[in-house]
Amino acid sequence: MSIFKPGRGIESRHFKIKVITEDDREIYWHKQGRVHIVEEDVAEIFLAKFNPELFEILPDGSMTAPRPGESLAIKKLIKERA
Repeated sequence: MSIFKPGRGIESRHFKIKVITEDDREIYWHKQGRVHIVEEDVAEIFLAKFNPELFEILPDGSMTAPRPGESLAIKKLIKERA
């Protein structure tokens, strides 16, 4: 028996980070080969403190230091409920 109505539960407080690249590709941040899921407070801090001059993203979703000809420049980060 559940205290929640059918199909409803506690809302997730976990988020994934969508990366928008300078050429408008949308790639989810991956870590260890999977979409990286973080708590809401971690997502907020990550978005607030992220420095696109230090990190870029690879087509597989991995964050990396800039790698000319390999990594993609990041224009924007968006948190999405996981």
